[in-house]
This record gives sequence, C-alpha cells and structure tokens, in this order.
Amino acid sequence: MRQKLLVIGGGFAGLTIISQIKGYDTILVDQKDYFEYTPSIFYAMVDPNSYEKLNITYVSIIKEFKFKFVQGRVTDLSDNYAICGGERIDFDKCVVCTGSQYTHPIKSHAQNKLERLQEIIRSYQQISDAENILVRGGGLVGIEAAFEIKYVFNRKNVTLATRRTILPTMPPKARIAAIKRAQKIGLNIVENDPNYQGDFDLVLDCIGNKYDSIQIGNKKISLLDVDDFLRFSDNIYVAGDIATSTKFGEKTAAQSILQAEIVVNNLKKGNKYQVGRLPQNYCISLGGRHAILIMEGYCCDGIIAYFIKCVIQFAVIGDFKGYCLIHLLHTLMVYFQIAMMYFLNCLTSLCRCRPARQSQNQELTAQIMN
Repeated sequence: MRQKLLVIGGGFAGLTIISQIKGYDTILVDQKDYFEYTPSIFYAMVDPNSYEKLNITYVSIIKEFKFKFVQGRVTDLSDNYAICGGERIDFDKCVVCTGSQYTHPIKSHAQNKLERLQEIIRSYQQISDAENILVRGGGLVGIEAAFEIKYVFNRKNVTLATRRTILPTMPPKARIAAIKRAQKIGLNIVENDPNYQGDFDLVLDCIGNKYDSIQIGNKKISLLDVDDFLRFSDNIYVAGDIATSTKFGEKTAAQSILQAEIVVNNLKKGNKYQVGRLPQNYCISLGGRHAILIMEGYCCDGIIAYFIKCVIQFAVIGDFKGYCLIHLLHTLMVYFQIAMMYFLNCLTSLCRCRPARQSQNQELTAQIMN
C-alpha cells in the first residue's frame, strides 16, 4: 500500500515536490487554485497581457503529475494528520511549503486566477493614472518594481526610497550597476532616509515578508526551524520561505526550489541528504532588456543577464507544466548552479591566497638578499 504525502502550499517549493515525487499518493492543499511566477509579477503590472504566461492552474496539471488537489487552508497540523476546512486529512509524510505573504498587490489572497487577473488590471490602471509614484524599499522587490514602472512609464516621476542603501545584502557592484541604470532611465533614488515623504499619487510598499501562522500541537508557529534534513519533526518536512536555518541565504524562488529538491531526495531515499550551503544566485530586473546577474558574489549586468532571467522563467514554468524536455533543461540548470558555486568559491579562495603568497615570496627574497 502506497504512503500518503501531504503537500501544504503550491508555490515554488510545493510544485517542485509535486512534479518530482513518485511512489506516494500525493495531496496538495492550497488556498488558491493557481501557481503564480512571482519574480516576474511586475511585468504583468505594467503589461496585464503578459500575466497569462506567469500562472498555472493546479487542475490543469493533475493528470500529468497524478495528485489530488484540495482548495483550503490548513488550520491545525499534527505529526500524522491535518485539519483543512473542518475535514481531517491523514498522512504518512507531510511537507509544509506555505511560503510568505507580501504587500498587496505583489502577492495576493485572490482564490482563483480570474480574481487575480482583475487585481493585476486594477494595479495597472492605478500605475497608469498616477503621475508621481513612490516605491518604498531598496531590496530585490523594490528595485524590480521601481525600475519596471519607470522604464515602461518613462514620463512619470518615479522615486525609490529606502532606509538604507539599495541592495544592501548584495555585492557593491550590484548597487553601482543599479544606480547607473537608474540615472540612464531617469529613476530617482533616495537612500538612507527611513522617513522620506513627498506629494505622491501612488505609494507601493515593498518592505519585508510576512508569514501565516499554522497551529502545530498547542502552538501557533509562523517560521519553522528545520534540521539538516529539512525536517521539523519525524514526519514533517519544510521547504521554502517558511523554513529557517543558518545555511539559507535570501528567501527567493531559487532557494525554495533547491530546498524542495533536497526534501524530494530524502523522501525517496530515507534522509540521506543533508542541506549544505546553497548557491547564492540572483537575477534582478532593471527595466526593459536589462538585468543584474549575481553568482556567489560575482556580478554582471546587461542584456545577457536579462536573457538568463528569461530562460530561468521559461524553464521553471515549463517544468511545472510537465514538459519533459524542459524538465531536463531545468535539472541541468540546477546542477549548473551547484557546479558554479564550487567553481567560483574555489576561484575566490585562490584570489585571496595569491596576495599572501606574493608577500611570503617578497619576505623570502629580502631574507636571501640580506
């Protein structure tokens, strides 16, 4: 008899597990009936026609991946059952992938694709009608929002304000590239001003993730601490934004997918894979066909970075739709990330050792001369 696997949340981590796990009777529970490719949502907010390419309804992939879909919210979770909409769902293994919440309209509570599309259209209309727009937050989300809006609506006055510098967790070269791009397209950037005010028609807050709490036993928990196998308990695994560990970097779609890959392997092979340091790679849109690519601290920007961002989107969505050849491409991209992590880290170590060796050689030469 096959074991039952419950997957809570159908985001990047949840769909990675759904699309790859075999040998289980799998149940997916999500409050929405669709997956949304969040990293490109600002493309849709400045061009609603592009939204169709950024979402997948779960019903459309049930036949391909052979799972049961239950629309609802898990309100209580124990080590072998969950309560959803007053109904009990028993399981042998569970993966919690509930992700994070963000300010509306970047992430939405819309329960179906049509409602979400209507929200996107309203956001587009608000942006179109506004003449002076303020984007608060200089992290990954704020940067993409401000640059996309300014590039498409280039006659509008768009300001990006942040309490620190922009991209504070990224390499300095990324900040420099973003500032140069902002100057080129006419985007105003205000740094180190947490109380920036002005006369704006529209304000977009792009500051910080929030997490829905889940009842586990007698406690309501928002973030779940995991062990090296990404387990919260013997039967409950965690992947994505809701998982916390010192080994994780920025909470991104790429990190969620890599964590889910580890969970899938542990479900298949009995906890043989421990999470190590995950690749720290980011691709940040700067409006139009321009982006920043960051790999292990190395940074480049321009049309090549934009092309890579497009390929990533194509590979992830195609994989989640069940296209075999695109699944192969996506798998190769995951292995490429890991290989590049080791290569670039080795390169960094060699570069750090070289000055030390040169100094030692100079000291030895001085001693010989004396």
